[in-house]
Amino acid sequence: MRFQILSDPNQAISPGGHTENGPVSFSGDPDSLGCPTPLALFSGMTMTRLGFFPQSDQIRDATIDEPVLEFSFHLSGRGRAFVPTGRGRTGEVDVGPAVSLVSYFPGTACRVRIKGGEAVSALNIYMPPALLEQVVEEEGGRLPEKLKGVMSGRLSHAFHYPGRITPAMEMVIRQIMNCPYQGAPRRLYLESKAMELVAVRLAGFSGSGSGPAPVKLSAGDRDRLRQARTLLLSRMDTPTAIPDLARQVGINTTKLKKGFVQMFGTPVYTLFRQERMSRARTVLEQGQMNITQTAHHFGFSDASHFIREFVKFYGITPGGFLRGLAGR
Repeated sequence: MRFQILSDPNQAISPGGHTENGPVSFSGDPDSLGCPTPLALFSGMTMTRLGFFPQSDQIRDATIDEPVLEFSFHLSGRGRAFVPTGRGRTGEVDVGPAVSLVSYFPGTACRVRIKGGEAVSALNIYMPPALLEQVVEEEGGRLPEKLKGVMSGRLSHAFHYPGRITPAMEMVIRQIMNCPYQGAPRRLYLESKAMELVAVRLAGFSGSGSGPAPVKLSAGDRDRLRQARTLLLSRMDTPTAIPDLARQVGINTTKLKKGFVQMFGTPVYTLFRQERMSRARTVLEQGQMNITQTAHHFGFSDASHFIREFVKFYGITPGGFLRGLAGR
């Protein structure tokens, strides 16, 4: 896979040099672009960790030279990807904090617009399609139809499934980011954690395999859904009622609810709860507030209510979380 960075969104694309490792290659200096040399794992998977701070809006163009499944986990930064989906059509997907995507690229090109002024951090795992069947084994029937198509070799166009980074995924991501080993043990450790992270992500698909029928969304609908998400997350103390949210952005409630799942991979209030807990954890981690102050700031009825919700999400009390930070 070949990436190129352009500072001007309207600048023409031109070829450039690239650094290769396995199925992924990056143009220019990988480290200066926040794209370190990908780590090739023993199974044939490849892992990359992206981290950089774009001063202004940027464009990245990628050329995928061979079929690959991508499991991406976006920790910070925002952008929008434009991917050919066959028959001359181009699909688009928004990426931002806590978004996870499962994507298939059969050998194509895509463009990503990156918002400037925000730190970008992401973890990507690339898997050869032939490896997917080995990973899921008899559980393949639980996957969406397009992923089944990848296993059978029937699919010839790109697609993506959006979702949210769950607490279980976040725990594995943190373990990968803070790998305690070096040399061969490091690669073995990361191999196991990459496979675990892929398994957790795939486990999020419903047993129906195909999922709900998609709702038709116009460009205007997508803009209204993005506006609805911004409004929803602008107040973390009190969630906006869905009918009110739909009315404010000018869309019906059915399209709001179905479109939210289709575009952002999660129901309206699930997104709100996940974002609220993520922000609350960050406030605690940065020492901006104590537990009681955090509970009040984010609209919990009391500290006990906040503690219960924190344990549900992270499997540990806020106090235990803070003690763990202090012991680093």
